[in-house]
Amino acid sequence: MDIALLGLGRMGGNMARRLLRGGHRVVLWNRTPQVAEQIKAEEKGGEAARRLEELTTLLKPPRQVWIMLPAGQATEEALENLLGVLSKGDTIIDGGNSNFHDTQRRAALVKGKGLNYVDVGVSGGVWGLGVGYGMMIGGETEAVE
Repeated sequence: MDIALLGLGRMGGNMARRLLRGGHRVVLWNRTPQVAEQIKAEEKGGEAARRLEELTTLLKPPRQVWIMLPAGQATEEALENLLGVLSKGDTIIDGGNSNFHDTQRRAALVKGKGLNYVDVGVSGGVWGLGVGYGMMIGGETEAVE
């Protein structure tokens, strides 16, 4: 699987490591680029992106982009930037702890742009690297065509 993971803090960073250790190709992006470079150096299969615009060249369509940023402004800014660079049929996965009203608004916005939106509540904390994550997934049952 090829996927981009945005936000490489405690949970996002360990999710990226777990995916990489499982043999997946992960494009790493963080608001502090050195964090992405550090994980890339630690694990095989990671590729660091300094700008979100690079996702279009580092991932083949249809792209999967997983956001693990704090709820609020950080997630809003990332989503706004992604809407400017992703293409019809790509999927945005919001794994942050967003308020469900924000999630509903974002889902409608993303769908209107021809993209897919999936909301995933993630639990597991720093222990998830070793034992895995509990996830509650919500989204449309049919992809946007």
